[in-house]
Amino acid sequence: MDAGNRLVSSKEALEITGISRTSQWRLTKRGVFPRARQIPGTTKIGYLYSELIAWIESLPVAETEGEEGVSEGGISAQKGEM
Repeated sequence: MDAGNRLVSSKEALEITGISRTSQWRLTKRGVFPRARQIPGTTKIGYLYSELIAWIESLPVAETEGEEGVSEGGISAQKGEM
């Protein structure tokens, strides 16, 4: 099997994507996060590593620090607020 198609646990999926369990649940419910796969004959689920990476790569690129209106935390700020 291709290493990109290996199954990863829910915990590892959270570590790979950097999102919380609650965010993962919300994004899955909205249909924008990769769906878990049921491992036959068990109660375990897993995520395809390649789908997680594709999801990350599909995210919009954030503006970098120093661009007008973006503060250190990535939240828009007006000039002089920092």
